Amino acid sequence: MTSRSQTAARPESLSLARLSAEQMLEGYRAKKFTPRDVLDEVIIALEATDSLCNVIATDMFKSARIESDHATAAWKAGEAKPLTGVPITIKDLVYVAGTPAKAGAPTLVGFVPDVDAAVVTSVKNAGAIITCKTTTCESGYKLTADSAVSGITRNPWNLGRTSGGSSGGAAAAIAAGCGPLAIATDGVGSIRVPSAFCGVFGLKPTFGLVPRSPGFFPPSWPSLAHTGPITRTVGDAALLLGVIAGHDGRDPGSLPVARRSFTAQPRRLEGMRIGFSGDLGCAAVMSDVRSAFKQAIDALANLGADVVAADPGIDPNVLKDVLQPIAFTEQAAAVHGRGAEQLNRYEQE
Repeated sequence: MTSRSQTAARPESLSLARLSAEQMLEGYRAKKFTPRDVLDEVIIALEATDSLCNVIATDMFKSARIESDHATAAWKAGEAKPLTGVPITIKDLVYVAGTPAKAGAPTLVGFVPDVDAAVVTSVKNAGAIITCKTTTCESGYKLTADSAVSGITRNPWNLGRTSGGSSGGAAAAIAAGCGPLAIATDGVGSIRVPSAFCGVFGLKPTFGLVPRSPGFFPPSWPSLAHTGPITRTVGDAALLLGVIAGHDGRDPGSLPVARRSFTAQPRRLEGMRIGFSGDLGCAAVMSDVRSAFKQAIDALANLGADVVAADPGIDPNVLKDVLQPIAFTEQAAAVHGRGAEQLNRYEQE
């Protein structure tokens, strides 16, 4: 990173681009503005943010404008779906048919999938408008979003700092007010880390709740990789999760669960016992993080839950002794059969 510390420009005039998805849908219902009005502002915000932070892997602005006009017509005709007219970005590891999926990898430059990932099909069917593919590190393997293909993705709050990763472009764009919704992926923190770094909300769903196939790269880490939302509000994450969660037989890890809605509204938790640990018995946790965590625990207790300290005493070497053998073995299986010339084009790590 550089020593630059200025904040990315977020033009105050782009008020529509910074609305939550729930606010956008309310505005469409009330006929205060149209999906095309919103999309025009979101594109301006994305271009401005990309020029400073480098969040776009491939833009889809031409098709997004067409879809925004279709969405505007759908609202006028009373034919809106759950996300009609709401802009969304897709991490570049997740396939969108007809759009490059470079995944931050020199070996994939020029690759254009002919299939949508299951989550992409779901958001399209719900009426969302895909604005762009967002940047990631090569194959999503580390917790920053820089790559030889897309360069460095920076934090919109401080351009001298990283956005985190590997879903760094997704989190940075959400933080900068470039629309309310993003599809991201997480194996060992790739949703949660950039969400924390950029001050937005990221959810790594229960494994198998959100299908990954077809069209998820890399096809490695099949027992670790999850797909989920990054948003600015918990309500928007619940809204998006309700659209993308569900069973899909093309993903062998997909759970046989029926589609259902989720809510961000608190409910009473009497009869529920919740165990918690502030550091898992091995982690160094900053005081302000501990304070925020305690507030969350207190909120659960105030809703009636029986909250119990339960330190699992995890071995500090758990990543090296447990995670790495799984991840490295699955990664090796994914690249089996590739020649030395192709493998030498990967980043050394």
